[in-house]
Amino acid sequence: MARTKKNFEHKKSDLLIQIWEVLMQYGYEKMTLPIIIKELGISRGAFYHYFQSKEECVDEAVKLFVENAVVELKAKDNKTLSADVRLKMAVQNSINLFHQNQEQNMTINQPENAIFHQKLMIGLTKYLSPYFAEIIEQGVEEKFFHTYYPLEMAEMFLTLSNFYLDKDLFHWDTESIPHKITAYEELLNKGLGTNKYIGFFSE
Repeated sequence: MARTKKNFEHKKSDLLIQIWEVLMQYGYEKMTLPIIIKELGISRGAFYHYFQSKEECVDEAVKLFVENAVVELKAKDNKTLSADVRLKMAVQNSINLFHQNQEQNMTINQPENAIFHQKLMIGLTKYLSPYFAEIIEQGVEEKFFHTYYPLEMAEMFLTLSNFYLDKDLFHWDTESIPHKITAYEELLNKGLGTNKYIGFFSE
């Protein structure tokens, strides 16, 4: 029974990786169920064995994508460092990780992929937050951060970075971006109650 469940989850993960690739190829709106079935090389019945709908399979593909990203971020993390250094490095590693594939980013930011873009931003906030919250909790223990809400701070931090600082979404003028980043950093430092100002986006 355990092996059967393990095989099911393994096959499902393989399908989700393929579904992500189909998303990148067709976009959310054009990726119909017949296209998914054709590209995955499975029957309609097999699809419904793993997923209830197109929306569910996309939601789970987003979750797996972010969970795999968290694994990569943790692999680059150094828990021997102080929380302020860890958090800054986590921010910079996240930026590098999620912006390294320009072709993928262009696909995600297409107007016809607005629903998918929203799902991805929600997924990034939900599934990255615990990782960032753990670093913030360390900072509270070290008395560098002063907040009673590490998880909520992480959620708000990620929501702002994924939404407010998304220049493709808002079409911000390039000249205004540095000011918005500075304001964002100021808000985050105040929210965390830092003992020493952290420039999260500066090297």
